[in-house]
Amino acid sequence: MEPFDATERLALIAEWKRQAAEPLPPNLSQVGCLAMLAAVVLFIALPPLARALKVTLPPAVRVAVIVVAVVLLLGGLVVSQFGGTRGRQKVWNQSEAALAWLAAHGEGGDPAERRRAAVTVLFRAYHSDGPTTTAMLDVEAARTRLGAALPYVMDVERALIEELKIYPVFTGEATADSP
Repeated sequence: MEPFDATERLALIAEWKRQAAEPLPPNLSQVGCLAMLAAVVLFIALPPLARALKVTLPPAVRVAVIVVAVVLLLGGLVVSQFGGTRGRQKVWNQSEAALAWLAAHGEGGDPAERRRAAVTVLFRAYHSDGPTTTAMLDVEAARTRLGAALPYVMDVERALIEELKIYPVFTGEATADSP
């Protein structure tokens, strides 16, 4: 017997799409890389360029260029290392809250909240911020933690795999169209 009727399947799909439309803080790590690249270009390209153009830079300008390059280099390093953490942290917080709710309510709780939490656990299992995809969930630990709610989450996952071709998290039922 099918665990969800057509109305519940539509509600699951709508919840998935709602979460997919929710904006996350941008990953700024690429901006940090560009800043570091600009610093290297200033250090390496400016002196030969000035010589080629037969321009003598006053000492104050040379010091200012060095200061700007150092600020770009250090600032770029910080932004490249920590610029993507806000989005990952938000995803982890959402996943953790959904896991906690499901663990606390087991097989019960408000059906709409239960649906939202199950979809959140599945949707936030991975976080792709552009250049990388990060696993946000220890699946085996989550299985244990979900306890009585695990069969429901797996039923939701099977329905979403069938309807939206999502990547499997708990069921391991990869389809031909799954990434």
